[in-house]
Amino acid sequence: MKKVIIVALIAVTLSFSACAHDLTALKTPVNSRGITTVTIPASANNNTVLPPTRVNAKAARDFLNNCKSATDVTWYNCEGKGTCAFYNLAGKKGRRFYDKQGNFVYNILTYSEQSLPPEIRDLVKRTYYLDYTIDKVDEVFEDDRTMFILNISDSKTLKTISIYNGDIFVLSDKNKSK
Repeated sequence: MKKVIIVALIAVTLSFSACAHDLTALKTPVNSRGITTVTIPASANNNTVLPPTRVNAKAARDFLNNCKSATDVTWYNCEGKGTCAFYNLAGKKGRRFYDKQGNFVYNILTYSEQSLPPEIRDLVKRTYYLDYTIDKVDEVFEDDRTMFILNISDSKTLKTISIYNGDIFVLSDKNKSK
């Protein structure tokens, strides 16, 4: 059951396109196969920038309490499905999502291998993927759960893996083109 829930959280939509702000994936949405999805937007190109005075007060208060050191904060109206804040925090890029009522939904921090917690890096490098390079990390926080989604590569393959509670799941495995 644990594996089904974890894989379900991330398996369907690892969307890194510029138009990835479809927040229909908020709060345990389910696709046609019954799998819960999480959308991970890389940018906010198709959404409206919100001036600070138009940000939901509850969302703004939560953001200020949880991201005190954030810089370069920009708020967006995510196609009428909620709001999101894009920000920088200690060298990491963050995206924090709220529903229409200003309730926290999930937070994503994107960074490189150097910022990855040592126990997660060791799990990946020592146990399974010794010869792989960790290219990018997305750390997803939702409902007191933390999940890591890593893009890793070696000379022949590109993989996307997820790590939750010490378990590793391969989400995609592609051969590099020559």
